[in-house]
Amino acid sequence: MMKIIWGDGGEMMRIRWGDGGEMMKIRWGDGGEMMKIRWGDGGEMMKIRWGDGGEMMRIQRGDGGEIMRIQRGDGGEMMKIRWGDGGEMMRVRWGDGGEMMRMRWRDGGEMMRVRWGDGGEMMRVRWGDGGEMMRVRWGDGLEMMRVRWGDGGEMMRIQRGDGGEMMRIQRGDGGEMMRIRWGDGREMMRIIWGDGREMMRIRWGDGREMMRIRWGDGREMMKIIWGDGEEMMRIQRGDGGEIMRIQWGDGGEMMKIRWGDGGEMMRIQWGDGGEIMRIQRGDGGEMMKIRWGDGGEMMRIQWGDGGEIMRIQWGDGGEMMKIRWGDGGEMMRIQWGDGGEMMRIQWGDGGEMMKIRWGDGGEMMRIQWGDGGEMMRIQWGDGGEMMRIQRGDGGEMMKIRWGDGGEMMRIQWGVGGEIMRIQWGDGREMMRIQWGDGGEMMRIQRGDGGEMMKIRWGDGREMMRIQWGDGGEMMRIQRGDGGDVVRIRRGDGKEMVER
Repeated sequence: MMKIIWGDGGEMMRIRWGDGGEMMKIRWGDGGEMMKIRWGDGGEMMKIRWGDGGEMMRIQRGDGGEIMRIQRGDGGEMMKIRWGDGGEMMRVRWGDGGEMMRMRWRDGGEMMRVRWGDGGEMMRVRWGDGGEMMRVRWGDGLEMMRVRWGDGGEMMRIQRGDGGEMMRIQRGDGGEMMRIRWGDGREMMRIIWGDGREMMRIRWGDGREMMRIRWGDGREMMKIIWGDGEEMMRIQRGDGGEIMRIQWGDGGEMMKIRWGDGGEMMRIQWGDGGEIMRIQRGDGGEMMKIRWGDGGEMMRIQWGDGGEIMRIQWGDGGEMMKIRWGDGGEMMRIQWGDGGEMMRIQWGDGGEMMKIRWGDGGEMMRIQWGDGGEMMRIQWGDGGEMMRIQRGDGGEMMKIRWGDGGEMMRIQWGVGGEIMRIQWGDGREMMRIQWGDGGEMMRIQRGDGGEMMKIRWGDGREMMRIQWGDGGEMMRIQRGDGGDVVRIRRGDGKEMVER
């Protein structure tokens, strides 16, 4: 042992042991002190204290481990620890409250943390497989964190003091997620998968929102929401198909569907009950439907071969329908709210039928045949009626009936023949027949029983007969050779014959 004392109050003392150990202690006159101890196995401890309150201590172990600590008079501090297996920890503190700490593990991992006096902080961690995490926080609330994995994946997150945030994650297989939030409530998020799928979503603070999803095979879905209740959604399929839907805040809606073969459907609805719907098929067929808020409606269907149906309904009960066939035929029907109706049919060979009905009960019908024939019939609400038939060979029939019971009928043949008959409501009647060879027959009947009948033959012969209501009668016969016979019979039975 050795001890030395100086005049200023300083002192040094040293001790040695037989196993190689040693202790040395020094004191200075200003209050400072140093002490060092060494053990026989190689271990060592050293401690230094300064007069201003500062202090340093270091310990070394025989296996390579070490501890060192330093304290300053202003409150600062540093401590370091090292383990024999390669691990290490170091911590530093400053007098203003700041701090730094660092740790290393024997597998290569590392952690470092720093704190500043204003509340800021940084922390970093590394793993032996290459992974890493770093986090930084500032005193005003801003924060950033980043994580990396050994397989190449990564996550980064930033937070702001006003509530805003950004986070991004990347996976080793190519997948990715990113999210951003703003302090006013807005938000954006995007996700990407390694197989090509993708999703993106955006939200605004006023309730609006947009979302889009994509698949690797070409499919896609998009949805947009507005804050006032309006919304749009769209879906696209890989084969070219598509669905789109839009909703308005007043209850209106639009939907559109498209198929991969070219077919399409579109539907629009208004808040007042109105609607449009249209369907198109890949072969050229089409259907359209329109509905108005007052109850009116229109529907139209078209086939790929040229066929078509169209129907219109009005709010007052009226209706129109039209049908067209691929061979050129057509049918159209119109109905009015007062009971009136019109119908028209056209055939591919040129034939046609038309029918009109009035609200008072009247009716007209007309039929035309492809060979030129025609039939027309008209009925009046008071019971009257007219009918006319024309044949393709020139023949014709016409019939008229009046509401008081009167009637007229006329028939014509293509060779010049004709029949006409007229009946009056008071019982009178006239009938006339003409043959194509010039022959003719006419008969007139009066309401009081009187009658006249006349017959003429094509060779010039003629017969006429007149009957009176009192029983009288006159008959005249003319022969073709000029001969003439007249016979008169009076109502009292007397008779006269003249040749």
